[in-house]
Order: sequence, then C-alpha cells, then structure tokens
Amino acid sequence: MDQPEQMKTLYETAVYRRLAADPGLTIESMTPLSCPVMMEMTLDGFPAIFRSRHTWWGMYVGTPGSDDAWNIQDIQVFRLEAYYDESPAAGYMPLETFLLIAEEAIAAFRKVRVLMPSDFQMKRD
Repeated sequence: MDQPEQMKTLYETAVYRRLAADPGLTIESMTPLSCPVMMEMTLDGFPAIFRSRHTWWGMYVGTPGSDDAWNIQDIQVFRLEAYYDESPAAGYMPLETFLLIAEEAIAAFRKVRVLMPSDFQMKRD
C-alpha cells in the first residue's frame, strides 16, 4: 500500500472520525507514516503534541495561548509518556494504534485538567 492509500485508510478509521468530530480538538498537522509519528494540535485551547519515536510515545500540552508547539516540551502543563516497544518500533507504530493511543492521551488530559489551577481552567465550547 503506497502512502496516499495509507492516508486514505487513516481518514476512514472510526477513531480518526471521532477525533475529527471533536469540537475541542483541531489537528494542525499529522505525520503518521514516518518517524517520528507525530500530531500537532490545539486541544481545548491548549497547544499540544503527540509524538512517538524510538521506544516511547508522549503527549505534551503547553501553556494556553502559546503558538509555538515545538517549545511545549519545555513549558508543559501536562505530560504523559509511556514505553511502546523496542527501538525503533514506536516511530513506526501502526496507524490505528497511533490514533487510539493519541485519543486515550487526550482523554487523560481532559480528566486531570479539572484539577489544574484556575488559570488553566479554559472552558470548552
């Protein structure tokens, strides 16, 4: 399967359709077919990155209002990382696995966001 066919397959998955329909999530860019697997997004007003490479994956959520997604690993309000498999498996994880893990990481952020100081209590539309 070539890359355009793989991307079409990605967009047809149920999990991608759920993410795309989420009113609090804007996917800015996605590189699911190369290492590192990555998704840059705005999540309920927070800049966020899901990134997977080598042996691990991680989701990082930055300070509200920041527009520099690359720096959110330095100014995080939320961070979730986990081991995936021997290197370089995480950088080439299957498309649906990538989306399912990202979806669960997004849900984890939303669960703990209510415990954050009021400065970070941004309301969802």
